[in-house]
Amino acid sequence: MSRRAVVMAGVGVALAGCGHARSNDLPSTEPSASTSPGTDVNSMPATSAPPPSAGALEAAWVDGLGYAHSDLPSSGTFVYNTVTVPTTATNPDVRAWVLQMEDAIPLPVDEIAARIQTILDDERSWRWDGRIAFSLINEPARADLTIQLATGRTTDVGCGELGTSQILSCRVGNTVYLNVDRWAFGTPTWASQPVEEYRGYLVNHEVGHYLGLGHVGCPVNGGPSPVMQQQSLKLDSCAPNAWPAVTGETGIG
Repeated sequence: MSRRAVVMAGVGVALAGCGHARSNDLPSTEPSASTSPGTDVNSMPATSAPPPSAGALEAAWVDGLGYAHSDLPSSGTFVYNTVTVPTTATNPDVRAWVLQMEDAIPLPVDEIAARIQTILDDERSWRWDGRIAFSLINEPARADLTIQLATGRTTDVGCGELGTSQILSCRVGNTVYLNVDRWAFGTPTWASQPVEEYRGYLVNHEVGHYLGLGHVGCPVNGGPSPVMQQQSLKLDSCAPNAWPAVTGETGIG
């Protein structure tokens, strides 16, 4: 069987469902949830683009579903960020996090960590309602959340039975597993948007699972997709959206 056929078959298996204690970008049987009106994206400050080195990889091939793959070798060993970036928010619930990056990835770990912190500290991200915020630290033992950026094969190991098929990302417990190919190349569903904007969605979606949120559907035809919609797979009739504030999503009940 060809590599392309294997990947397509794997995604077909993955679409069958997902585990209860884990969460990823696979379809859920949960009913679609409506969202409350949120903040207009145009009224919020935009984030600045990072240096190209923070996400630049070359795609080795594109599978039959349109997802690009780097085919980086899996090492299973990791490096951590050394930089620290505190939140600029004054929200009462501040979660400390670290970036764990597979050392087979030829990208600068500190630049990527700082970029993810910029996403999480954006006023349109989960801090938008004044309750929760995230600070990047460099002490893994003190972290509330670990974000792992890894090759497709290593992401599959971390996500286990969720069946991410070297394509998708997931959250298991207090660890978010990000597939580096999605970070670098995005998805076919976001092809009309800059990959930098997709990275905001990727981080916010999986961190939303860490905050206890499940998948929802497209609530309004032509409206912005909720961040907890599975935008890496399909948009239905919604438009791409990376930010919880736009659709009024909140991670604390």
